[in-house]
Amino acid sequence: LEEGGARPSPELAQQTTLQSAHPYKPDVEQVRRGKERRSLAQATIHAEEGSWPGATQLQLRFDAQCCTHEGDWLTLTFFKEGQPVEGRTLRFGGPWSNWPKQPITVPADSFR
Repeated sequence: LEEGGARPSPELAQQTTLQSAHPYKPDVEQVRRGKERRSLAQATIHAEEGSWPGATQLQLRFDAQCCTHEGDWLTLTFFKEGQPVEGRTLRFGGPWSNWPKQPITVPADSFR
């Protein structure tokens, strides 16, 4: 506590913007279902990680450009000090109308 009993303001980390490569290749399931005319070797699973050691929480915001092709998903699994945060795996996909409009706050310091 600060002088006078007031709580200190929480430290805010620098905002980070993450964006996947575009256009991205279709996922394996789309190719298997015949929705894409590509070989399985051309389908990809894109994996990305973000880590902010010492963070007490992460806040995610998605903008109106967020979308995926039908059948493709963004799956986020959150971790705190290397351990999965129970019940905090999120999955989004499809047009912008399917994505969260309000920020999501998760008690974590990293995601995959």
